Amino acid sequence: MNKFRTIKIALLFSFLVIITSVVLLVLTVGPPSSSTLNGLKFDGEVLVKQIEEYKRINREYPKTLAQGGISNSESRYGGWRYTLENDSNTYFLSIGKYENDLFVLYWNSETGDWYLDS
Repeated sequence: MNKFRTIKIALLFSFLVIITSVVLLVLTVGPPSSSTLNGLKFDGEVLVKQIEEYKRINREYPKTLAQGGISNSESRYGGWRYTLENDSNTYFLSIGKYENDLFVLYWNSETGDWYLDS
């Protein structure tokens, strides 16, 4: 009977450790704070200005950031993704991935605004 009780306590302790780990993981891996988002937007706006300057000079958006001579800064959420739409008049900048970061922050050149999908 005493051996059974020891096993039961060990299993309960293991269960509590697992639950605590899951709770901590959920609390630490989530969409970034508003100050982090503001920092990401600031970095993205630097790219937006460079893309718009390229268009002002060349009368079209670059096909890629590299073509525009624009360096892509890295963050803990990876690098910025640049997508030029088929009409070549609209582009999107985005950072973050649902699978890893639980959010995507993106810029839409057509609306001139930031959007957060989380």
